[in-house]
Amino acid sequence: MANIQAKRQENKKELMLQALKKSMGNVSEACKMVGITRPTHYNWMRSDEAYRLEVMNVDEEIVDFVESALYKKIAQGE
Repeated sequence: MANIQAKRQENKKELMLQALKKSMGNVSEACKMVGITRPTHYNWMRSDEAYRLEVMNVDEEIVDFVESALYKKIAQGE
């Protein structure tokens, strides 16, 4: 039974990472998409180093995307 719950939690974590990408890092929106609470996400961040690092990678991807879009707008004179 513990293995089943651990597998479900790992699946939810993966879904959360995907939802964070889709929501551009909006934690509340991502949590709603996955069906978890914000405290659950932050508990995972504290207790699971691999998850925390993946979330940080998602954050970096979003920053890169936004910076790129901003640079393009600046180059276009906007």
